[in-house]
Amino acid sequence: MCDDDIQLQLFDDGSLTEKDTHLLCDQLSLSTSDIHHIQDIPQLTPYPYLQKARTRFVMCRKLLDIPLIDDAPKLLLDTDMLFLRAFHGITDAAEKYSFVCMRDQQSAYSPKLITRLKLRTQGSPLISHANAGFLLIDPKIIDLERLEYFFSNDNHLVFPALVEQTAWALMAAQTSTPQYWEPRAIAFPPSDLQVDASTIGWHFASDYRGLLSKASVPAPSTQPSALLKTTPAPHMSLVEEFQRACRRVQSIFKA
Repeated sequence: MCDDDIQLQLFDDGSLTEKDTHLLCDQLSLSTSDIHHIQDIPQLTPYPYLQKARTRFVMCRKLLDIPLIDDAPKLLLDTDMLFLRAFHGITDAAEKYSFVCMRDQQSAYSPKLITRLKLRTQGSPLISHANAGFLLIDPKIIDLERLEYFFSNDNHLVFPALVEQTAWALMAAQTSTPQYWEPRAIAFPPSDLQVDASTIGWHFASDYRGLLSKASVPAPSTQPSALLKTTPAPHMSLVEEFQRACRRVQSIFKA
């Protein structure tokens, strides 16, 4: 569906079988040499906590392997994304911004409130509502020293499924103009799976995974390729932190 000139590469985290590999290559017209099997990352040698994180959190392969291969911009795509119409805009975004992510429905991060506030006071804020399912990044944003500190503290890693996403939010906040993909264009699927004029792609994240088997790509359209735009991604504000804390207290009392 993407009309931009991009080079597709696949990275195996160690879970692909030989059958998987041949199936992927057949369906995507790739050779087996196009699937990368990364063993060691020399840049991580001085960083013991990052080496540990790479093994402990499988999603950190996205964070620590792919961006460090070379200096070219990287479009990191989870396999639970489904694109529904032809689009362009990736190349333009890569020329303007060093970080673009999907906007989540909430700021779902691995540290609890007090720890997030400590990170903020230490000069390591998080952007708001980051979702790592569809990422465009400039590898220059990867700050290994800051990430080593982040992964050295278990209080930053309370919710393991959200660790990689939180690390991206941390890196994004250090850039001058972090962005979201236009939220109406790259969205979570509605329960009725109805496509509207703004829709380019859906992210079938865990809460929506059950809808994926019911989804289908519309027949080819005569509509022109849609421009995928971006919109600024702000830092998490103290107001948002307070609102999240209030909702948390309310949920406890309701329970």
